[in-house]
Amino acid sequence: MLAYKIPPDLQARLDSLIEIDATSRLTAAQREELGDFRFVDDVLTRLRAKIRRRLEQENGNDGGEASAQDEGDASSADADKQEENRS
Repeated sequence: MLAYKIPPDLQARLDSLIEIDATSRLTAAQREELGDFRFVDDVLTRLRAKIRRRLEQENGNDGGEASAQDEGDASSADADKQEENRS
């Protein structure tokens, strides 16, 4: 789960939507589709953070380094949400 990446065809679609968003206006359907991608990314980011924390607890690590990564993940997700709200 930690190493999961979206399939190439979905990545290509996401890249296309991002490019359209940067160069012109998205249609309502495209905006919704991009929002769906962002939602899934947010869920996966949060799930990965929980998995990392649980693994650290099981391994007896203090979590300092991974916690900083988790905070970065959360900041990225928050930035995506802010971008989505602007659309």
